[in-house]
Amino acid sequence: MEESIKPIDADPVEDDPIESEPLAGRYQLREKLGAGGMGEVYRGHDLRLDREVAIKVPRVAHLEIAPNAIERFEREALATAKLGHPNIVEIRDFVAEGERPFLVMENLQGTSLSEHLKKRSALELAEAVEIHVQLLAALDAAHDAGILHRDIKPQNVFLVPLDSGATLVKLLDFGLASLMEEKDSARLTITGMTVGTPAYMSPERLDGAASIGCDLFSVAVCMLKCLTNSLPVSCAGRTRNELREHADARGIYQPDSVWRLLEKALSKDPEARFRSAKEMSNALRGLISTEANGPTVEVEGRASAPSNSQPATKPMKAGANPRELEAGPKDEPSIARPPSSVPSRPGVSAQSSIQQEKTSRGKLWLVILVVVALGAAALWALR
Repeated sequence: MEESIKPIDADPVEDDPIESEPLAGRYQLREKLGAGGMGEVYRGHDLRLDREVAIKVPRVAHLEIAPNAIERFEREALATAKLGHPNIVEIRDFVAEGERPFLVMENLQGTSLSEHLKKRSALELAEAVEIHVQLLAALDAAHDAGILHRDIKPQNVFLVPLDSGATLVKLLDFGLASLMEEKDSARLTITGMTVGTPAYMSPERLDGAASIGCDLFSVAVCMLKCLTNSLPVSCAGRTRNELREHADARGIYQPDSVWRLLEKALSKDPEARFRSAKEMSNALRGLISTEANGPTVEVEGRASAPSNSQPATKPMKAGANPRELEAGPKDEPSIARPPSSVPSRPGVSAQSSIQQEKTSRGKLWLVILVVVALGAAALWALR
């Protein structure tokens, strides 16, 4: 019988109670910030350094089904801590005392991308690109260090507002998913469960593989979620036309370049996708420059700023075909220029004719002055 696959946060077990005693004699749990199928995150206090922290504690039930989980958890926690990347949550401590390890992380102020999307119908292209460019920067650093995230989704992307008005993106949950994996296991499922969230997983990831391409596929699904605030039943192998129709059905328009990029990133063939996070990031940045040079289209009261090199188009009317707008304004017929009002001689420009006319007038006035002078001299001689 084929083993079923379900997300790690489906049917979570009952929450573990908050411990009254400080963990490792140092970290006091305060209140729960969030919970999933594998673990719980608490706001805590570091009694030694007197500062607020976030503490992630795995569920006891999952430690029982993965005998090598503590060793694997520690190895990946240490590797993540060494990254020191601004877009990756900072791990400040790892404690494996007793039978229940836990991670101590920086206490972030902000909201998850998942919560952010609940307040918006969809994100503007520029905002979605900025978020995912930072997300890909985090993955690029992790992949260079040989670390795969395995569970990219909006719940694991945290948005921190800065005083400057910008938003800092933090990628969460490195390594925790490995608590579900047994060491040297060829398949990443245990007792009917799989590491990751199926809606964001590539076809080969669902079959147990893990690679850079799997992480990038999940980023593309996350991007599609941000642009449309919805996902098809399956994202794998979707063509640009199918992606466009999915957005059009929700009254959302994006340039064709967006759907071409996502079509590549969501390919069923891993070799047809982007080869690295940096390559995908560069492609995303190109969407903004392309949009800046393209025609402006207003959809549901929202309009992008017109380009300096392109005239702004009229707002799209109801029932209009957005593909016709993508083609841009048609070439205007050439307009014949009226002839110059200054007559010109054959082979001589109008400017030369004017200059010659001024020269002739100057000579005429000189002759007149000479004649007057000679006449005056003759009269003087006669006296």
